Amino acid sequence: MPVVIALTVLIQAFFIIHVFRARRPYWWAFIILSAPVLGCVVYYFVEVFPGSREHRSADRFARDLARSFNPTKALNRRLEALETSPTAANKVAAAEEYMQCGGFDKAAELYESALEGVHASDPDLLLGLAGAQLELGTYRETLRTLDRLEATNAGFKAEARQLLRARAHEGLGEHDRAIAIYEPLVQVLVGLEARYRYAAFLGQLGHRQQSLATYRSLLDHARRHGISLETERRWVESARRAVAA
Repeated sequence: MPVVIALTVLIQAFFIIHVFRARRPYWWAFIILSAPVLGCVVYYFVEVFPGSREHRSADRFARDLARSFNPTKALNRRLEALETSPTAANKVAAAEEYMQCGGFDKAAELYESALEGVHASDPDLLLGLAGAQLELGTYRETLRTLDRLEATNAGFKAEARQLLRARAHEGLGEHDRAIAIYEPLVQVLVGLEARYRYAAFLGQLGHRQQSLATYRSLLDHARRHGISLETERRWVESARRAVAA
């Protein structure tokens, strides 16, 4: 019993400190003190859980679950909006959903159809088109689209653009060109995708030790910088599996 009481007091103290540090309304402290267990539970779910990593994980799980039961629901909604109003924004939204569903050819068509008029050199559209072309395996077209993007918006998302370019050269079997882009890219890019793809590429070329070193560098980078974003976790988990294998 004394252990339970001490634990309850510690939990209360933790949440009361959180109230003041996070600048939540001070009346939360009175609720936590008045109803130790219920107050802490309510405070956690109202003030702490939303926006937390656990909340993002739960939200992503719910979205993935909903998508597994009805994988085209969001896409159908986007297509209905597109049919009603065929604007560039609706085309992009539908294209992004097609990318999620693996409809890369449809995504490419939508991106291309949106690249007209005032949007003819829109950098987001060009980058999206290059991504769709890459997934389709049309690597020369990917490079041409990236060249077009660089000609009009040279400084736009340089790292993301270079990653697509490296992957396109990799797909074409132009290994030296791919490595020449990957090597400096993994030094400056904050995200983990480039490191993972470079490590996998090195492994495919038979450079096992260098590949393992790059995987371990990825894991060390994620650990030192506390990278926990859902979008990055897939690369961490994939790297761990690669090292274990």
